[in-house]
Amino acid sequence: MKKLIAIILTSVLLLSMLIGCAANDPIREDFYTTNIVNSGDITTNSLTVTGGMTGEVFVPVYYAGATATMESAGVLIDSVAEKGAAALLVPQNFTTIIAIELILLPQASENNMYVDIITYYGAYDGEAHNTHGETADARDIGTTTSAQNLAHDISDLIDEGTLAAGDLLSVVLSYDGPVASTNLIYRGIRLRYN
Repeated sequence: MKKLIAIILTSVLLLSMLIGCAANDPIREDFYTTNIVNSGDITTNSLTVTGGMTGEVFVPVYYAGATATMESAGVLIDSVAEKGAAALLVPQNFTTIIAIELILLPQASENNMYVDIITYYGAYDGEAHNTHGETADARDIGTTTSAQNLAHDISDLIDEGTLAAGDLLSVVLSYDGPVASTNLIYRGIRLRYN
């Protein structure tokens, strides 16, 4: 009998501790009021969210060599004629661009770094890979900090009116020879969309 009472008291104590933690947990409160993002026209806990679902796709650029490390996951671009390329298939539920970003890892701190960027896209089945596209020569990606990831928006190099679900988007990033300040790892492309 004493053992049964001890088990019941322990259970009640643990349950009251869990309820107390949940009631005072600011992360749990915030989850219900702020972590719902673009999930249709809904109202919940005095938060109204409008619009369609927000989606995100990330496609990495892989480096396969004898010296590959986690830090070098991507393509090192640090001399003339070096380039990296990545391609992603635009999802079927895509309607509009929120952002298209290159994810970069600068390997040196510079006042400013410059890269050449080419975008190509077209339907993956039945259209030329370069049906649409833009080029940015000597694009200034701004001041960089060594070994700190950098997201650089290239939405201006995509014509939102022509990018569609089912397009294969390719982005080539290369060393900008004339400026000669590029020393970074091209990690991949990130597409955020509605």
